[in-house]
Amino acid sequence: MSTCTARTLTALSADAPLLDALGGEALSGRALSGRALSGEVHSVFERVVNLVTPDGWLITLAARTMDDAPNTVRVDEASWTEVRAGELFTAADGRLEIAGLTVDLRHANRWQPQLPPLVAGSCEPAVVTIDEVLGAVGVAGGMVAVGATAFEREQARLLQAHSAGLVAALRLGDAAAVAVHVRGLVGLGPGLTPSGDDFLTGLLLSAASVRRLLAPAVAAQVHRTTAVSAVTLTEAARGRVRQSLVDLLRAVANGNQPDVRTAARRVLVIGRTSGTDILSGVRAGLHLELLLRGSA
Repeated sequence: MSTCTARTLTALSADAPLLDALGGEALSGRALSGRALSGEVHSVFERVVNLVTPDGWLITLAARTMDDAPNTVRVDEASWTEVRAGELFTAADGRLEIAGLTVDLRHANRWQPQLPPLVAGSCEPAVVTIDEVLGAVGVAGGMVAVGATAFEREQARLLQAHSAGLVAALRLGDAAAVAVHVRGLVGLGPGLTPSGDDFLTGLLLSAASVRRLLAPAVAAQVHRTTAVSAVTLTEAARGRVRQSLVDLLRAVANGNQPDVRTAARRVLVIGRTSGTDILSGVRAGLHLELLLRGSA
């Protein structure tokens, strides 16, 4: 039974293609015009609610303190403690309803991630800065190897082996080896977004020179991970990531190391180890860019 009090919430911002879909337009080939979108609550966290349609499309409702992200609506709400997994939702004519809650989408700001171009000269100091942040603030347990049990130690070993192997394969342009190591990383690690997936998200963001080689390999393996992580990886392969990661890349492109440090610390607070794992992927991608394009 729902515990929601009947009230209307305001959407502050939303992913532009998603906003079009929830307003009745088409998204990714789904013919939504002229009928309501419906589904159920997939999972609930304090600041995030994930919704899923019958065909598996995931939509995220985020609290006001969260950043904008693909397939996400950011709502003027502090938490989602009233919402329950399994509750039904409908969306039509610019409004989304879950039990007694109505989210008014009609005046939401349209968000689109805009990744800046990188130059090799900005990558080198950023790698040093991100190394410092990871060393000082990074959370052990994912890409930062640690293991209390034999299983955890083996998982850490595999994460290190496949991430190092992937970077080497990308540097050589070895598509077959890239596919092997991506398959090894996708779904590897605990949580809603496993560590291997988070590393790949960061790598897809920063390794622009090899994204055309990496993205298809990732897209071919997303069925091997969680539904939430599959959406994140699919969007990252298209160059679409959450705003805090866009801000980090902008700071790198501008060559402003204090801003890089601040933005990196903001990324680190994502999830338990996700921020550290994503930042490890960003760092690996920037280092790869430096190797491929030189330190001009």
